[in-house]
Formats: sequence, C-alpha cells, structure tokens
Amino acid sequence: MILVLGPRFSGKTTYLRSLGLPADAVADDAELLVAQTDEDGLDALMEYLAGMRVVAMGDIQRGVVPSTARERRQRDRAGRAQQHLAMRAERVVLMCCGIPLSLQEGPCA
Repeated sequence: MILVLGPRFSGKTTYLRSLGLPADAVADDAELLVAQTDEDGLDALMEYLAGMRVVAMGDIQRGVVPSTARERRQRDRAGRAQQHLAMRAERVVLMCCGIPLSLQEGPCA
C-alpha cells in the first residue's frame, strides 16, 4: 500500500491521478473515514485501508489545537491511524506544493 499524506490543496489528488489506478483501488480523504468511525470499529477500518492499493489522508496534525475535546480526540485518532498505516505501507509520500516527497521506501522493520 502507498500512503499519501499532505494538507488540503497540496497536490494529493493530482498525484493520485498520475498513478493511473482505478478508483476502487484508492481510499481518498481517509481521515474522514477515521473521524466517522468509533473506537470499536477502528481496527476493522485499519485492516480495510491497509488492503487498499493507495490511501490518501489529509495532514490534520498541524495548526491550531482544536478547541473541543471531541475534535482533539478525532485529531489524535487520525494521527494514530496515520502511524499504523505508515508502519504497514510499502511507500509513504508527503505532498508539498505539488511535489511528492518520498518519506519511506519499504515497510518499517
């Protein structure tokens, strides 16, 4: 699986299209799926996402700290999901200004 991370409008969609994969092989905006999933379903969601060819997640770990406890929990859960997926990914790409920066080649040991 390829994990593509980056803030909104960083070029993730353009990069995903350049891979030429069918839409059903790509999980775009996966951070929204994480936010909509309760703690009990998170493990199943991680297994599902790890089985996709490409997972794209918005980078929501930076910026202003959310003002509500619920939003902070969602941000923390998204961060844990990104870590879990990065550990299982064959490749991790960070998009910056439309440039794909390779952070990891090969799964973490």
